[in-house]
Parts: sequence; C-alpha cells; structure tokens
Amino acid sequence: SRQPTMPRQKKQTHLRIPEHHKSHPWLAAISAVADNPDAAEHLAYLMSNDCLWHVATYVLTESGYLVLQASKRADKQAFGGCRYPNTILRMMNSLRLELMDEGSLVLTEENVLRISPLYVLPMKNLDPVLLQVVLVKDSVTRDPSTGGCRLWSPEKARNRLGRGRVPNDIVLTGVAGENVISAGRVVEHFYLGGLSKTGWRKEDYDSFRALQMEGVFDRLLSGSPWSADPQLVVLEPSENIKQDARLIQLEKSFNNPSMQRLRQAASEPWPPILWNEATAIFSQFGTAADEPTLFAELLEQLKGIVVPDSVPASGVGSGAAAVDEE
Repeated sequence: SRQPTMPRQKKQTHLRIPEHHKSHPWLAAISAVADNPDAAEHLAYLMSNDCLWHVATYVLTESGYLVLQASKRADKQAFGGCRYPNTILRMMNSLRLELMDEGSLVLTEENVLRISPLYVLPMKNLDPVLLQVVLVKDSVTRDPSTGGCRLWSPEKARNRLGRGRVPNDIVLTGVAGENVISAGRVVEHFYLGGLSKTGWRKEDYDSFRALQMEGVFDRLLSGSPWSADPQLVVLEPSENIKQDARLIQLEKSFNNPSMQRLRQAASEPWPPILWNEATAIFSQFGTAADEPTLFAELLEQLKGIVVPDSVPASGVGSGAAAVDEE
C-alpha cells in the first residue's frame, strides 16, 4: 500500500523526536549507533541514501505454510508496498507498517519464532525492494476452530468500509469488530512445498524466488543459524540490470562493524511507528544528514533514547478484545 510522504525541507532550524517515541526499539538502535563516533559517516549516508522504493515481508508458519494476501490483481501477494524512494532507516519501519496494515500482524516476542536478516532485490522496471521473512507460530495465523486464517487486512477493510470505521492504529488498539475483520478477510495459507508459479503478482514471485534460491525459507524452518552478526545482502536479480552504485554503498555502510546494533534490531520484533509520525521523524534524518550543525543536533537527541524492557504485545492478528462497531 502507498504510504504518505512529504518533500524534504531545504531549511530547518530545530529537530524534534516526539517524547513518546524516545523509547521505541528501532530509534533506540539508531541511538546506540549514534553514540559510536566511528559510525557518523555511515549513519549520515544511511539517513540520506533514498535508493529503496518498495518493501515486502513474507510470513512463514512453523509447519511450513506461507501466508499471503489476495487482491484483484493476484491471488498471491506478499505484505508490502510504498512506491516511493526512501532510506533503509525509514523502510525498515515501513516493513513493519505494511505487515500490520495488510496482514494485521504486529511482531512481538510472543508470536515470533525467528526473523531473517534484511535482503535487497534490484528489480527491472520496479526499482529496488527491501525484503524480510518472519517465522511465526502456527497459532498466530491459524484459527483452531475453523482451520482458516486468523489474519486480515485493515487496508482492505478500510477501502470497503471507510477510514472512519478502520483507523490506522486499529490493530495496535485491538478494537476491531468482527464486521471489520470480515471485510478484510483476504489472507490465506499456502503450503511452501507445493507453491506453483501461477496466481502470483509478478514482482512478489520474483522476490519469493530470489529468497527461496538464497535458502532463506529453508534456513528459518530448519533452525539453521545465520552468523552471530548477519549482514544485509543485495540479491542477484533474475534479469540483467545495470549495477546501482548506491546499493553497493548501502550494503557497505549498513554492514560496517559500527552498524551492528542496527543489524540486530532489524531481526528483532517491535511495533511500527505510524505513518504520519514516521514521515515527520525520518524526513528530519534526511535533512540533518546534509547539514553538519543539524546532524550534530540530531545525534545529541538520538543519544538520549533508551530501549524499553519489553515490546508491547497488543494488537496481534486475531483482533483480540474486539468491540462490535455496529
């Protein structure tokens, strides 16, 4: 789905991170990196290099089912979207946002088993996409009474019922009524071992195959560990595409030793920052990265962020604590 964005401001005299976000795990990870003097050059590059255009998350269950959504275009789609250029810092949050808005899933310690490292796939006629795969418990996606999928799409329900009935934070607040959930029932299970090429949206099949060829799904299911410090990987595209120097530099900067805390946080469960606030926060990063005084001010703000003891577990999948909205 498309997320709202705003143009970068040419001049800015004050930077501000909202107080209620100063304990957010992703911002806390950026804070830990900002506290390392060796990281400044790489962090500034990650804040300003807007070479990623799309995001896509694949949800895999412990019994080997891939959870996908359907639309008018295709029966098999990953959870993702965006269609505008932005940085990996913003797009990492967008991965979690799209998963919540298209799949009603907020990643927590309680529902996640493993999360893959980040992957980037250059795509012909589509621009680069940021990819990730999450392995969740069967109970998160499968309704034991019906055998159907518990996940639903707030975005689809919003399109059918209107924004007033389906606000952006409906999954986090856990107040979705059964009528709203029913309007968003477009998510299904597909057995990984029997998936065919038919029915896919092309870009999702291409990214699925690239991750499959990389062994990501098998590694998650088998429990085979990645290294202690898994790296961002730029995957080989299936079509002949000119090498993008910005992706090479992105891979180099994100995988620098000083960025280790960011790489760890990318594979940890945490809830997204919502659209408008994410736009306000991450657009400041791009502005500050090009201005030494503002960059120094931003680093000082980031150094004051502290990671919370635990991640909120509200709003996961099934619409628990549902309230009838009719």
